[in-house]
Amino acid sequence: MARRSKSTAKNLDAQSVRIKGERLKPIRRVMREIERPDGTILRVEVPVYPPFKLKGRRNSKN
Repeated sequence: MARRSKSTAKNLDAQSVRIKGERLKPIRRVMREIERPDGTILRVEVPVYPPFKLKGRRNSKN
C-alpha cells in the first residue's frame, strides 16, 4: 500500500471547492459513421467543443 505524506493527507481532507466553467458553444459539427451489428451504417452529426474555460478568466495573449 502506498504511503502519503502528512501534507498530502491534509489536502485530501480539505473541503472540496466547486470550480465554475463557462458555457461553451460548439466550434463546428462533424459527421461520424457508426456501423451497426447488422451491417447498416448510421451517420451522426457530432458537435466539436473548444477546450474547457474557467468562468471569469480572460485569454492572456501578449
